[in-house]
Amino acid sequence: MGILYKDSTLACQALFLPLYQGMAPHHSPFSSLFSRVVILFLVVRCLTYVAGWTMARVDPDSFDRTNYETLFFHRPEDPRMQPDAQIPFKSLWNYGDSEWYLSIAEHGYPTRSEFDSVNQSGGVVPTTTDNSKVRYAFFPLFPMCIRLFAVFLPVEWAAFCVIQLVSLAGIFVLTKLWKLYFPDQEIKALFAFSLLFLFPFSVFFACYYTESLFLLLSACCFLFVKQKRWLLMFAAGFLLCLTRPNGVFIVFPLFLALTQEDLCKRNMRGFLFSNLVPKFCVAAIPLGLASYFVVNHIKTGNWKTFSIVQKEFWKYENASILTNFYNNVIQHSLTFFTRPLHDSSGSQVDYLVMIFVACTLIYMLISRFPLELTLWTGMIWAVPLLTKDLMSFSRYMSISFPLFFMIGLRASKQLNRSMIVLFSIGYFLAVWGIVNYRWVG
Repeated sequence: MGILYKDSTLACQALFLPLYQGMAPHHSPFSSLFSRVVILFLVVRCLTYVAGWTMARVDPDSFDRTNYETLFFHRPEDPRMQPDAQIPFKSLWNYGDSEWYLSIAEHGYPTRSEFDSVNQSGGVVPTTTDNSKVRYAFFPLFPMCIRLFAVFLPVEWAAFCVIQLVSLAGIFVLTKLWKLYFPDQEIKALFAFSLLFLFPFSVFFACYYTESLFLLLSACCFLFVKQKRWLLMFAAGFLLCLTRPNGVFIVFPLFLALTQEDLCKRNMRGFLFSNLVPKFCVAAIPLGLASYFVVNHIKTGNWKTFSIVQKEFWKYENASILTNFYNNVIQHSLTFFTRPLHDSSGSQVDYLVMIFVACTLIYMLISRFPLELTLWTGMIWAVPLLTKDLMSFSRYMSISFPLFFMIGLRASKQLNRSMIVLFSIGYFLAVWGIVNYRWVG
């Protein structure tokens, strides 16, 4: 028995220690970075779903039916409105705006005559089951992916499958990207990916939201630039614009990636006339956004219906970008202690996350982190501050993979471990909020 115990202990060490130490024998199934990160991902994702399912059943009275009914405009006949409802597992992750994506996957976008007839019928608050024009606020690629699986699955299970597959594809691309940028730092990769997976607002990667798809496509853009596969880079950028409108801003870091060598050498001729084919591919990426303009025009007669809906429905301020920046950065600091800890309208949590990312960006610049990745983090950080309030700001930061790469790479082991513990606590608090329909982001 002693020999058997010793042999089994050595076998377990040979298999599982490499997952944490970044070292493995050649015959180990965990010898690749991708394998170790996938195992880490599967552990986090399984814990997420088990914890969420348990939390929803241990204390069902925690479910906020008032919030569910008034804030997110779900199907009025949904059983979750019943006092003793047992919420199905697949519906736990159908949270907030995800209902709009599922509605588009099921019914598509309404024509102008269809949503005009709904408005004339006397409905005050649009629901996701009617032909509300609010659907145009949500871009089409993610619901199209759901629709492919909904051919043979119920729509919520279709969305569940999509986010798992997209998440795994994203891990594959991100691990390849890590090896290209930091080939001698694989031992620190697990810290970076742990921070990415456990960032409290990364819980939306497990929900029916666009975060996982946006992360995959943005990572693909940088991977294909490094590999000099220009047409694939254009395709990824084109699809990114069809996922969320801020995807168009990836043009700037991609252009920087192509030209920074000429800029550093002050080679203006090379900056203007070299690499014309890849520059053309980068410049063509906004065609993805333009294609959605065309859809808006064909269906409604107005190319910017999506923008009008966003302003009307979410009450975005029509202020100048400098005024928005002042309100979000300066004005919020002056009223910080009077604001709620975490709420939809500019909370303390969102403001602290904004400051945290700003400080990390400064460090990325002074530590000479890859400039195109720094710029992409900066774009993800700045766009919400310049165009709207801090609603959902923390969720938007979950897609900023260079942010977590930098921290995992440059922070000490002790700091990384401390952040992983803090992130984990926040993450499972966010899981509790999701399944009980509290505001998370």
